[in-house]
Amino acid sequence: MRTHPFHVGSVVAPVIIVLAACQESTGPGVRGTIVFESQGDVYLMDSVGGHVVNLTNRVGENLSPAWSPNGRRIVFTSMRQDSGGFVGGHIFVMNPDGSAVQQLTFTPRYDYTPAWSWDGTKIVFMSTRDDPNGEIYVMNADGSGVTRLTTDSAIDSDPAWSPDGRVAFRSSRGATDHIYVINADGSGLAPLTDGSWPDVQPAWSSDGSKIAFVSYRDSASYQIYVMNADGSAPTRLTHTSSNEFDPSWSPDGGRIVFSSARDGYQQIYVMNADGSAQTPLTTGTAAKRMPRWRP
Repeated sequence: MRTHPFHVGSVVAPVIIVLAACQESTGPGVRGTIVFESQGDVYLMDSVGGHVVNLTNRVGENLSPAWSPNGRRIVFTSMRQDSGGFVGGHIFVMNPDGSAVQQLTFTPRYDYTPAWSWDGTKIVFMSTRDDPNGEIYVMNADGSGVTRLTTDSAIDSDPAWSPDGRVAFRSSRGATDHIYVINADGSGLAPLTDGSWPDVQPAWSSDGSKIAFVSYRDSASYQIYVMNADGSAPTRLTHTSSNEFDPSWSPDGGRIVFSSARDGYQQIYVMNADGSAQTPLTTGTAAKRMPRWRP
Protein backbone atom coordinates (compact mmCIF):
# COMPACT_ATOMS: atom_id res chain seq x y z
CA MET A 1 0.00 0.00 0.00
CA ARG A 2 1.29 3.45 -0.93
CA THR A 3 0.41 6.33 1.38
CA HIS A 4 0.53 10.07 0.83
CA PRO A 5 4.10 11.12 1.70
CA PHE A 6 3.15 14.62 2.93
CA HIS A 7 0.63 13.57 5.60
CA VAL A 8 1.62 16.29 8.07
CA GLY A 9 4.31 18.35 6.37
CA SER A 10 8.04 18.37 6.01
CA VAL A 11 10.72 20.26 7.88
CA VAL A 12 13.70 21.26 5.78
CA ALA A 13 16.92 23.14 6.53
CA PRO A 14 16.69 26.95 6.34
CA VAL A 15 17.78 28.38 3.03
CA ILE A 16 17.21 31.61 1.19
CA ILE A 17 13.87 31.81 -0.62
CA VAL A 18 13.98 33.28 -4.08
CA LEU A 19 10.59 34.04 -5.58
CA ALA A 20 9.49 35.01 -9.04
CA ALA A 21 9.51 38.70 -9.84
CA CYS A 22 6.29 40.62 -9.49
CA GLN A 23 4.38 41.12 -12.74
CA GLU A 24 1.14 42.73 -11.59
CA SER A 25 0.03 45.48 -9.24
CA THR A 26 -1.94 43.26 -6.89
CA GLY A 27 -0.44 42.42 -3.50
CA PRO A 28 -1.19 40.72 -0.19
CA GLY A 29 -4.46 41.81 1.33
CA VAL A 30 -6.30 42.19 -2.00
CA ARG A 31 -8.00 39.85 -4.47
CA GLY A 32 -5.64 37.71 -6.51
CA THR A 33 -3.66 36.65 -3.43
CA ILE A 34 -2.27 33.18 -2.71
CA VAL A 35 -1.32 31.92 0.75
CA PHE A 36 1.22 29.10 1.10
CA GLU A 37 3.63 27.42 3.53
CA SER A 38 7.43 27.31 3.36
CA GLN A 39 10.15 26.50 5.88
CA GLY A 40 7.67 26.44 8.77
CA ASP A 41 6.12 29.82 7.97
CA VAL A 42 2.95 31.00 6.24
CA TYR A 43 3.42 33.47 3.37
CA LEU A 44 1.31 35.56 1.03
CA MET A 45 2.09 36.42 -2.58
CA ASP A 46 0.12 37.78 -5.49
CA SER A 47 -1.17 35.49 -8.21
CA VAL A 48 1.97 35.79 -10.34
CA GLY A 49 4.45 35.18 -7.51
CA GLY A 50 5.29 38.73 -6.44
CA HIS A 51 4.75 40.87 -3.30
CA VAL A 52 5.81 38.08 -0.93
CA VAL A 53 5.11 38.61 2.79
CA ASN A 54 5.96 36.33 5.75
CA LEU A 55 2.94 36.30 8.06
CA THR A 56 4.17 34.09 10.92
CA ASN A 57 7.92 34.83 11.12
CA ARG A 58 8.81 31.42 12.53
CA VAL A 59 6.71 31.50 15.68
CA GLY A 60 6.31 27.73 15.87
CA GLU A 61 6.01 25.43 12.84
CA ASN A 62 3.15 26.76 10.71
CA LEU A 63 1.37 24.58 8.16
CA SER A 64 -1.71 24.11 5.98
CA PRO A 65 -3.06 27.67 5.60
CA ALA A 66 -6.57 28.18 4.19
CA TRP A 67 -8.82 31.20 3.59
CA SER A 68 -12.15 32.09 5.12
CA PRO A 69 -14.78 32.43 2.37
CA ASN A 70 -14.82 36.23 2.66
CA GLY A 71 -11.00 36.38 2.42
CA ARG A 72 -10.67 38.24 5.72
CA ARG A 73 -9.11 35.50 7.87
CA ILE A 74 -6.61 32.68 7.42
CA VAL A 75 -6.88 29.40 9.35
CA PHE A 76 -3.74 27.31 9.80
CA THR A 77 -2.05 24.68 11.95
CA SER A 78 0.79 25.74 14.21
CA MET A 79 3.10 23.61 16.33
CA ARG A 80 3.88 26.14 19.05
CA GLN A 81 3.64 26.24 22.83
CA ASP A 82 0.10 27.10 23.83
CA SER A 83 -1.16 28.82 26.98
CA GLY A 84 -1.09 25.48 28.79
CA GLY A 85 2.55 24.83 27.93
CA PHE A 86 1.80 22.07 25.38
CA VAL A 87 3.79 22.13 22.14
CA GLY A 88 1.60 20.38 19.56
CA GLY A 89 -0.38 20.93 16.42
CA HIS A 90 -3.23 23.35 17.14
CA ILE A 91 -5.51 25.31 14.85
CA PHE A 92 -5.19 29.10 14.79
CA VAL A 93 -6.70 31.95 12.77
CA MET A 94 -5.20 35.32 11.85
CA ASN A 95 -5.79 38.32 9.65
CA PRO A 96 -4.22 38.39 6.16
CA ASP A 97 -1.50 40.71 7.48
CA GLY A 98 -0.55 38.23 10.24
CA SER A 99 -2.24 40.18 13.05
CA ALA A 100 -4.96 39.13 15.51
CA VAL A 101 -3.72 35.56 15.91
CA GLN A 102 -6.24 33.45 17.83
CA GLN A 103 -5.93 29.82 18.95
CA LEU A 104 -9.04 27.70 18.33
CA THR A 105 -8.12 24.18 19.50
CA PHE A 106 -6.42 23.19 22.75
CA THR A 107 -6.48 19.38 22.97
CA PRO A 108 -3.16 17.71 23.92
CA ARG A 109 -3.03 15.98 20.53
CA TYR A 110 -2.57 17.17 16.94
CA ASP A 111 -5.05 19.04 14.72
CA TYR A 112 -4.20 19.49 11.02
CA THR A 113 -5.38 20.59 7.56
CA PRO A 114 -8.23 22.94 8.54
CA ALA A 115 -10.67 24.18 5.90
CA TRP A 116 -13.47 26.73 6.19
CA SER A 117 -17.06 25.98 5.12
CA TRP A 118 -18.30 28.09 2.22
CA ASP A 119 -20.79 29.92 4.45
CA GLY A 120 -18.04 30.82 6.93
CA THR A 121 -19.70 29.26 9.98
CA LYS A 122 -17.69 26.01 10.32
CA ILE A 123 -14.14 24.69 10.09
CA VAL A 124 -13.39 21.07 9.23
CA PHE A 125 -10.08 19.48 10.20
CA MET A 126 -8.20 16.24 10.87
CA SER A 127 -7.27 15.39 14.46
CA THR A 128 -5.55 12.61 16.42
CA ARG A 129 -7.44 13.53 19.62
CA ASP A 130 -9.44 10.27 19.69
CA ASP A 131 -7.52 8.09 17.22
CA PRO A 132 -3.75 8.21 16.57
CA ASN A 133 -4.41 7.55 12.88
CA GLY A 134 -6.53 10.67 12.56
CA GLU A 135 -10.25 11.33 12.11
CA ILE A 136 -12.30 14.15 10.56
CA TYR A 137 -13.93 16.72 12.86
CA VAL A 138 -15.96 19.88 12.39
CA MET A 139 -16.29 22.87 14.72
CA ASN A 140 -17.81 26.31 14.74
CA ALA A 141 -15.58 29.05 13.30
CA ASP A 142 -14.81 30.27 16.84
CA GLY A 143 -13.55 26.81 17.91
CA SER A 144 -16.66 25.78 19.84
CA GLY A 145 -18.93 22.79 19.21
CA VAL A 146 -16.34 20.25 18.05
CA THR A 147 -18.05 17.22 16.47
CA ARG A 148 -16.42 14.02 15.18
CA LEU A 149 -17.55 13.05 11.65
CA THR A 150 -15.61 9.81 11.00
CA THR A 151 -15.14 6.82 13.30
CA ASP A 152 -13.06 4.39 11.24
CA SER A 153 -9.70 3.05 12.47
CA ALA A 154 -8.10 4.04 9.14
CA ILE A 155 -6.31 7.33 8.41
CA ASP A 156 -8.85 10.02 7.49
CA SER A 157 -7.39 13.37 6.38
CA ASP A 158 -7.35 16.09 3.69
CA PRO A 159 -10.91 17.37 4.36
CA ALA A 160 -12.43 19.85 1.89
CA TRP A 161 -15.86 21.51 2.00
CA SER A 162 -18.16 21.53 -1.00
CA PRO A 163 -20.23 24.64 -1.71
CA ASP A 164 -23.38 22.65 -0.82
CA GLY A 165 -22.04 21.71 2.63
CA ARG A 166 -20.60 18.21 2.16
CA VAL A 167 -17.03 17.22 3.05
CA ALA A 168 -14.70 15.32 0.72
CA PHE A 169 -11.70 13.67 2.37
CA ARG A 170 -8.99 11.08 1.87
CA SER A 171 -9.26 7.75 3.74
CA SER A 172 -7.21 4.56 3.91
CA ARG A 173 -10.24 2.52 5.06
CA GLY A 174 -10.09 0.39 1.91
CA ALA A 175 -7.13 -1.43 0.37
CA THR A 176 -5.46 1.92 -0.30
CA ASP A 177 -6.16 5.66 0.01
CA HIS A 178 -9.29 6.91 -1.75
CA ILE A 179 -11.53 9.96 -1.73
CA TYR A 180 -14.86 9.81 0.11
CA VAL A 181 -17.64 12.29 0.72
CA ILE A 182 -19.73 12.72 3.87
CA ASN A 183 -22.44 15.10 5.03
CA ALA A 184 -21.54 17.70 7.65
CA ASP A 185 -23.50 15.74 10.29
CA GLY A 186 -21.53 12.54 9.63
CA SER A 187 -24.23 10.84 7.55
CA GLY A 188 -24.20 9.77 3.90
CA LEU A 189 -20.65 8.42 3.69
CA ALA A 190 -19.84 7.38 0.10
CA PRO A 191 -16.68 6.70 -1.95
CA LEU A 192 -15.89 8.92 -4.93
CA THR A 193 -12.85 6.99 -6.20
CA ASP A 194 -11.76 3.36 -6.21
CA GLY A 195 -9.06 1.11 -7.67
CA SER A 196 -5.67 -0.22 -6.57
CA TRP A 197 -3.98 3.21 -6.58
CA PRO A 198 -4.07 5.97 -3.92
CA ASP A 199 -6.18 9.11 -4.45
CA VAL A 200 -5.67 12.05 -2.05
CA GLN A 201 -6.09 15.82 -1.55
CA PRO A 202 -9.56 16.62 -2.94
CA ALA A 203 -10.30 20.28 -3.78
CA TRP A 204 -13.75 21.49 -4.87
CA SER A 205 -14.26 24.06 -7.60
CA SER A 206 -16.20 27.15 -6.51
CA ASP A 207 -19.35 26.05 -8.36
CA GLY A 208 -19.18 22.56 -6.81
CA SER A 209 -19.22 20.77 -10.16
CA LYS A 210 -15.58 19.56 -10.16
CA ILE A 211 -13.03 18.12 -7.74
CA ALA A 212 -9.30 18.40 -8.37
CA PHE A 213 -7.29 15.68 -6.66
CA VAL A 214 -3.94 13.90 -6.57
CA SER A 215 -3.52 10.29 -7.71
CA TYR A 216 -0.97 7.57 -8.42
CA ARG A 217 -3.36 5.77 -10.80
CA ASP A 218 -1.46 5.75 -14.10
CA SER A 219 1.98 7.11 -13.31
CA ALA A 220 5.10 6.27 -11.32
CA SER A 221 4.52 9.49 -9.35
CA TYR A 222 1.62 11.49 -7.90
CA GLN A 223 -0.15 13.60 -10.53
CA ILE A 224 -3.05 16.07 -10.51
CA TYR A 225 -6.44 15.10 -11.91
CA VAL A 226 -9.91 16.59 -12.08
CA MET A 227 -13.21 14.70 -11.91
CA ASN A 228 -16.90 15.48 -11.73
CA ALA A 229 -18.35 15.96 -8.25
CA ASP A 230 -19.84 12.46 -8.35
CA GLY A 231 -16.42 10.90 -9.08
CA SER A 232 -17.01 10.34 -12.79
CA ALA A 233 -14.82 11.33 -15.75
CA PRO A 234 -11.40 11.60 -14.04
CA THR A 235 -8.99 13.49 -16.30
CA ARG A 236 -5.24 13.81 -15.82
CA LEU A 237 -3.89 17.39 -15.89
CA THR A 238 -0.16 17.02 -15.15
CA HIS A 239 2.28 14.70 -16.94
CA THR A 240 5.67 14.78 -15.23
CA SER A 241 8.00 12.30 -13.57
CA SER A 242 7.93 14.30 -10.31
CA ASN A 243 5.30 14.42 -7.57
CA GLU A 244 2.56 17.00 -8.11
CA PHE A 245 0.49 18.01 -5.05
CA ASP A 246 -1.79 20.54 -3.36
CA PRO A 247 -4.31 21.61 -6.05
CA SER A 248 -6.43 24.70 -5.30
CA TRP A 249 -8.90 26.41 -7.65
CA SER A 250 -8.95 30.08 -8.52
CA PRO A 251 -12.20 31.82 -7.47
CA ASP A 252 -13.50 31.89 -11.05
CA GLY A 253 -12.69 28.20 -11.62
CA GLY A 254 -10.46 29.00 -14.58
CA ARG A 255 -7.08 28.09 -13.05
CA ILE A 256 -5.53 25.71 -10.53
CA VAL A 257 -2.52 26.48 -8.35
CA PHE A 258 -0.43 23.53 -7.11
CA SER A 259 3.02 22.44 -5.94
CA SER A 260 5.55 20.43 -7.94
CA ALA A 261 9.13 19.18 -7.70
CA ARG A 262 9.49 18.96 -11.52
CA ASP A 263 12.49 21.33 -11.50
CA GLY A 264 14.24 19.69 -8.55
CA TYR A 265 12.63 21.49 -5.59
CA GLN A 266 9.00 21.67 -4.45
CA GLN A 267 7.71 24.98 -5.85
CA ILE A 268 4.36 26.55 -6.64
CA TYR A 269 2.90 26.48 -10.15
CA VAL A 270 -0.31 27.56 -11.81
CA MET A 271 -2.17 26.09 -14.79
CA ASN A 272 -5.44 26.49 -16.61
CA ALA A 273 -8.24 24.24 -15.39
CA ASP A 274 -7.75 22.01 -18.44
CA GLY A 275 -4.05 21.47 -17.58
CA SER A 276 -2.64 23.85 -20.18
CA ALA A 277 -0.18 26.73 -19.63
CA GLN A 278 1.63 25.27 -16.60
CA THR A 279 3.78 28.09 -15.23
CA PRO A 280 6.04 28.39 -12.13
CA LEU A 281 5.19 31.12 -9.63
CA THR A 282 8.16 30.53 -7.30
CA THR A 283 11.76 29.39 -7.68
CA GLY A 284 14.68 28.54 -5.38
CA THR A 285 15.65 25.64 -3.15
CA ALA A 286 13.25 26.22 -0.21
CA ALA A 287 10.26 23.90 -0.45
CA LYS A 288 6.93 25.69 -0.88
CA ARG A 289 3.63 23.86 -0.51
CA MET A 290 -0.08 24.08 0.19
CA PRO A 291 -0.94 27.13 -1.97
CA ARG A 292 -4.50 28.37 -1.51
CA TRP A 293 -6.17 31.04 -3.64
CA ARG A 294 -8.01 33.85 -1.87
CA PRO A 295 -11.78 33.63 -2.55
